[in-house]
Amino acid sequence: MARTILITGASSGLGLDAARQLQAQGAHVITASRNPSPIGEHHHLDLADLASIQAFADTISTRPIDCLINNAGVLLPPPRLVHDSEVHLGINFLGHFALTKLLCESMPSLTRVVHITSMVAQFVRFKNRVELKGMRAYAVSKLATLMFALELSERDPRRRHIVCHPGYTATNIQANLRLGRLGNALLGQSVEQGVQSIIAAAEQDFSSGTFIGPKRLFELRGEPEHLNPYASALDRTAREALWQMAESRLNLQFTL
Repeated sequence: MARTILITGASSGLGLDAARQLQAQGAHVITASRNPSPIGEHHHLDLADLASIQAFADTISTRPIDCLINNAGVLLPPPRLVHDSEVHLGINFLGHFALTKLLCESMPSLTRVVHITSMVAQFVRFKNRVELKGMRAYAVSKLATLMFALELSERDPRRRHIVCHPGYTATNIQANLRLGRLGNALLGQSVEQGVQSIIAAAEQDFSSGTFIGPKRLFELRGEPEHLNPYASALDRTAREALWQMAESRLNLQFTL
């Protein structure tokens, strides 16, 4: 049966390949990003701009969308504040928090949300500080994504919230890393392999709260498998504080 899948950040990298594969499997794919996507039905969305998120949600809210894939993300962009937060946290987590909130409230057809974290999230604890920078800031934003997904899996019985990570996949997001090209060549798996975690999370019959990703070579590569959520994401008090912080920074309430 054909399904409608909305994926953010599908103009390049993992998002583009996920959109391409899902469309080839018969899904109607809607892409949402700042830059146009050559796949599917494209809409403009800037996760750094709450007005853009609201406008997009208003435009798309009457559509029968089955699955939302929160894929868009940044790694080492120029430092700035986004939603009164460090830029990685502002775009990678808070932007998707706002989008997920608006779509969950307006779309009864939405039955699955896929949240994309990173293996580097296991190496940090959540700290909401604007002075965080570099890979540590990126890792904290991806830990926040994992915490958000796990919290939603408990708060939202109407939908399946699946969280995944793609391992170390050779994409253009590593362009700003000092040894990005070398790391891609030595450690990175192909985009076609890395995207399998996203495809599985969107398509397979997982229960809400499932975490999947590659396990080989310290979770760097391989087929998607069940993973245990990282210990720092299991603290319910910390997850509640994260939720309240997001509502405060975005000036909205996420009620389910």
